Amino acid sequence: MFSARRFLSNQYHKVLNLCDGISCYFNDMRYFMKESNLGSKGNTEAKKRASMTATYHIIEKGFSMPNRRLGFGREKLLSLIRECQCYHEKYGMHGQLEYAISIVKEYDELHKSYSFKLDEELQRKIDELLCRFPNITEARQQSFTKCEYFENSSSSFDIFSNSRHSMRHFCGEISLEEIQKAIDLAKNAPSACNKQPVRLHIVSDKGIVKEVLDLQQGNRGFGQNIDKVIIITTQFSGCSRYSERYMPFMDAGLFSMNFLYALHFYHIGAIPLVWLNSKKRDSMLRNLVSIPQEEIPALIVGVGDVSDTIVCAQSPRLNTIELFMVK
Repeated sequence: MFSARRFLSNQYHKVLNLCDGISCYFNDMRYFMKESNLGSKGNTEAKKRASMTATYHIIEKGFSMPNRRLGFGREKLLSLIRECQCYHEKYGMHGQLEYAISIVKEYDELHKSYSFKLDEELQRKIDELLCRFPNITEARQQSFTKCEYFENSSSSFDIFSNSRHSMRHFCGEISLEEIQKAIDLAKNAPSACNKQPVRLHIVSDKGIVKEVLDLQQGNRGFGQNIDKVIIITTQFSGCSRYSERYMPFMDAGLFSMNFLYALHFYHIGAIPLVWLNSKKRDSMLRNLVSIPQEEIPALIVGVGDVSDTIVCAQSPRLNTIELFMVK
């Protein structure tokens, strides 16, 4: 039997939910535009430090490439030097700044050790910065043999956790059975209300692996050696309120870290590759790998066997005291 009261009540709540969703959307956009580096780049210390860190990490990755070429990253290094000078003038010394300068020194020492002559402008900028901070020693990226890289994979968690690094030195295949063992271990990751929205798409066909990596665009210099890619997706199907809109991505993040630990435990080389792409590329990825419409790509993980020698970016973490506050 038709009930006008029930119908109107349902329509009322639909409108309320829609208004709530629109409010959430615009609040997210406003907050992102205000607090990110997008709209007002570098107008706070935190933003300048984040930008500087992102720039020096690009140079770090250059050091850790399996087929490193000399003279790499010229424009990024010039940008890093400018950011270091600007940050110091406005905020003074900080651990991240000190490490950024040590990266510039490592770059300089590396090229001198190979008697590789940098162009005059770049060398002059390097010399000016290093003369300004003569007591900062050069950084050194982490080098391992394959045995050293995995030697703590069965240690206590504190040692094990510190032994895992993103690596770019792949040299062979990993079986699907090995990956499945890692998934089986990783699935104990916590999930909000145990909804478990995460799914994995393992791509083993070499042609499709290359196409996926070409779409991702963040693997130049090492992607050609990756054996398989694993696309981690998440779903909104368990969400019933707009306030839950981030929950699937939190679940994907928790699962992804657990998965990376599991891969390391089983001696599988791995590197997380961020998937942040346009609607067009997202659609191309979905069609390429047949990802269902209800699933959202969250992260791509490249896996493979590990080379006999490995160089990993040092990527220093903030001091623990900077990460928390007691209230």
